[in-house]
Amino acid sequence: MHFVVWAALHSPIPCDRRGTQPRIPNAHGMAELFAYLTELEAHLGDLIRNQGGYVYLILSVTIFLETGVVILPFLPGDTLLFAVGTYAGKGDLNPWLLFSVLGVAAVIGDCAGYGLGCWFRDHVAQGKRIALINQRHLDTTRRFYEKHGAKAIMTARFVPIVRALAPFAAGLARMSFVKLLKYSILGSIAWVGLFVWLGFFFGQIPLVQKYFPIVAVGIVGLTVIVIIKEILTTLFAKPSPTTSGIASPATDKPSAPISGSADSPI
Repeated sequence: MHFVVWAALHSPIPCDRRGTQPRIPNAHGMAELFAYLTELEAHLGDLIRNQGGYVYLILSVTIFLETGVVILPFLPGDTLLFAVGTYAGKGDLNPWLLFSVLGVAAVIGDCAGYGLGCWFRDHVAQGKRIALINQRHLDTTRRFYEKHGAKAIMTARFVPIVRALAPFAAGLARMSFVKLLKYSILGSIAWVGLFVWLGFFFGQIPLVQKYFPIVAVGIVGLTVIVIIKEILTTLFAKPSPTTSGIASPATDKPSAPISGSADSPI
């Protein structure tokens, strides 16, 4: 962590090309601040010029909030990663530092969402009423995560809104924290790496810039198809005789006596 902070503050980007101290974006209230963050990729050029190394901290906080705070899934994710990768391709940002700090921010966001889910789960277990959450919902979520928890955490990374809900639901479902952390790391590496390096290598190509929203929607669409397929497979899977509680006809018949034994009539 000390290395990340040191690297951000000693980035080759000057703190301010005019030689002044870094300034915080002009936001006079929470609403204006959130509006600024939702369009962060549009302000990225000015942010890099004015904030210098602090841009890594601002980007990390944005990625953390997008995942860790369940009510803020509207913050930019895929497009922001692609945009910062594009600036890294121009030499304005360090791609490896971006990959590191944004990946860590995504994992910490998952852990925060998981902790929030655990807090809600414990309150429901104590009999406290919480809107939209009851014990039946918790039981259903737990059964789903027992079977598909790993896939849910990894694939949700590529679906906006869902990636904010998946770790929260994992906390509600009592999913093992070690298991969540493992697949959160894998999913975050894949998500951050994919979009940052796409931007780094292809972001300066006009055709890619023009059609990137379509590419992003395609990636999300493929991920949603995989998730829906898993859900449908679970819903319509035929239970095996051993799991359905119905004994096999062969096991219901008494075994034939062995010739020559004491119980044999011969």
